Amino acid sequence: MDDLQHELDAVEKRTRRYWFQDGVVEMSSGAVFLVVAIYLLIQNAWRDTLPHTVFNIAFPVLIVVLVFAGRWMVRTVKDRYVHPRTGYVSFRRREGHRWARGALAFVIAALTTLVISRSPVLLNWIPALEGLVFAVAFFALGRNVDILRFPVEGLLCALVGVALAVSRLQEDVAAALLFAWLGVVLVAGGLGAFIGYTRQLPPSEQE
Repeated sequence: MDDLQHELDAVEKRTRRYWFQDGVVEMSSGAVFLVVAIYLLIQNAWRDTLPHTVFNIAFPVLIVVLVFAGRWMVRTVKDRYVHPRTGYVSFRRREGHRWARGALAFVIAALTTLVISRSPVLLNWIPALEGLVFAVAFFALGRNVDILRFPVEGLLCALVGVALAVSRLQEDVAAALLFAWLGVVLVAGGLGAFIGYTRQLPPSEQE
């Protein structure tokens, strides 16, 4: 029974690795982070020009648009370049894990808010904390799908987060630079993986 469960877990891990190994999801996610970085820079530049309510309304709308646009990009690129090479594979997402990740994100956000409210000087270390959160997420993803570039990307984000915290830039600017760096790393890593993937695997049918 244990051998069967081990084999099933291995099959699920291979299926998850298949979803990420072509780099399309990374490129899409990187593009989203780059747009968010641009938004944060615009918000910082126009903070005294536009009412704060405008940014409070615009940001969630932007996130919703980016989520749908990102999904469309992933589906379109995979249908055009990936599925003709290796076929279509999907995996069942575990609801328990999804709720656990959501609960963890909520706890981290709540604790961060509590600590900062009691010690405003820690605002300078938000980029380091954000970089660490991204690093943990990338390390966990790399472990789950056995793809080495994810821990490397996570390590780069953590190092840049610490560097931005030490530089003591304005909070919005530091966050924008961290998201911009994350976007560049993801797009570069995903593009490299995508080029290698398409060169290594010719299409099984005429594209």
